[in-house]
Amino acid sequence: MQKKYSVLLLILALAATSGLPHGRELEERQIITALCVDRFDAEISLTALTAVRASENEEPELLTAQGFDMDSAIQSLQSARASQAYLGQTEKLLLGEGIAASELLKTLEYVLDHHDLRLDTLLYVVKGSAGEGLSATAPTVSGETPGRDERGVSVAWALSQLCEGRKVEIPALALGDKGSLEPAGWAVLAPSGLLGYTGKTVTASVCWEGARYG
Repeated sequence: MQKKYSVLLLILALAATSGLPHGRELEERQIITALCVDRFDAEISLTALTAVRASENEEPELLTAQGFDMDSAIQSLQSARASQAYLGQTEKLLLGEGIAASELLKTLEYVLDHHDLRLDTLLYVVKGSAGEGLSATAPTVSGETPGRDERGVSVAWALSQLCEGRKVEIPALALGDKGSLEPAGWAVLAPSGLLGYTGKTVTASVCWEGARYG
C-alpha cells in the first residue's frame, strides 16, 4: 500500500533538505544537474549530467551507474569517481517511460525519504529511455545558457497530487529531428503510473547544460 503524504509534510521535508557543500568539500565533488532513471530487466539504471566550474575549462560529463534498486544505484553513482557525485543541486529528474509506468510513486517517494535529491527538482517523463535521450543530447548543448523551464513541475507538487489520488500532467520529452531531447507534449500520470500522453502545443524550450559554479 502506498504511503500518503500531505502537502504540509512535503513542504517540511523540502525545507529540511541539506544545502550545497562548502569550500574544499565542494571542490572534491561533481555536482549533478540532471538525473535520468530507467529500469532494464532487474536493474535500475542511472545516467547523470555534471555541472562545470566557471574557473576551469571543463565540459559537462555523463556518469552512469546501476543497482537493484534506487538506493543501491545512487550509491554506485556516488562512488563511480574519486570526486563523489553530489545530487543536492540536481535541477531535473527524468524518468524513462518504463519506470514511469511501473514504479512511479516508488521512485518519487525515494526523493522524499532519502533527501539525496531536492523536492523542488523539476520532473520529466522521457518517451523511451531517459538515459539514452540525455546521452544523445549532452554533446550538443554544452554551450547553452542555464535557465528555468517555464513548463516545469516539481517533484513535490507531483507527489502531493498523486498521493491524493489525482492525475497530473508532467512535461514529456522525446528525441527530436536534431538528435536531442525536445519538448513532446505532456505525460499523464496517475498513482498507478504513466497513463499516456497528451499532444498539447508546446513552445517552451528545455535547457540542459549544467550550472557553472566555483
